[in-house]
Amino acid sequence: MNRRGPETVTIATLNIHSLRQEWPRRAAVILDQLRAEPPDVLLLQEAARWAPQPAWLAWRLSRAIGRRYRAFTVPKRGWWWFVEGLAVLTSLPVTGHARLNLRGNERVAQRLTVQTPGGVLFDAYNLHLAHRGNDERLRNAQVGRLLAWMDTRPGVPAVVGGDFNAGPESETVRLMLERTRSAHTVAHGGEPPFTAPSHSAPGMGRTIDYLFATEGARVAGCDVAFGPVERGGRRVFPSDHLGLMGRFVLEG
Repeated sequence: MNRRGPETVTIATLNIHSLRQEWPRRAAVILDQLRAEPPDVLLLQEAARWAPQPAWLAWRLSRAIGRRYRAFTVPKRGWWWFVEGLAVLTSLPVTGHARLNLRGNERVAQRLTVQTPGGVLFDAYNLHLAHRGNDERLRNAQVGRLLAWMDTRPGVPAVVGGDFNAGPESETVRLMLERTRSAHTVAHGGEPPFTAPSHSAPGMGRTIDYLFATEGARVAGCDVAFGPVERGGRRVFPSDHLGLMGRFVLEG
């Protein structure tokens, strides 16, 4: 039970693109950016299963800032179990961890129940929806399953983040907005111009990555995160997606 509030937490999301595209170079940039603004909770999609990518990031970040992070992982379904899944890194105490089969395209959702230093409990949901362009009906059904799962936790503030593979105009996002608020839209009046691919030229790319908040998790800010940096005379992109970093005031 929540004991008191409000308290502010920082939650970030990033499709980390597994170990593809020069991971060692990308990893150094990601760690630098996490050190500069360490989130309380980091939601990762496409986290490698065949190598301990989330655990390694948690260990390196812990050593860098002197604050212990743990990694909680769940695999995708089917043969994807061996390749990649979802992961949540957090420095806060965790009181529960669960996975939901989203029934299609081997996708799952992940839920971590986290406790703030003041004792406020909240749920962090992490997901990566079906990716094919003609899969909107499936994505809508997957969001429906997610929302029904969230309904089993009445009164618990929640933040949902991840790669929805759906644009702001889609039925998938509209279904989310019936029950939640988009953090970036609350903070800036609209979604980012794009989140993928991260190297998109102006006017190109798509916005498919989001942070959504329920009642009890008031949006205090949200910005695009994990952008490219100059390293050794070249631009290095942390991932093929941009991420988001949101600040949420939890009502205890």
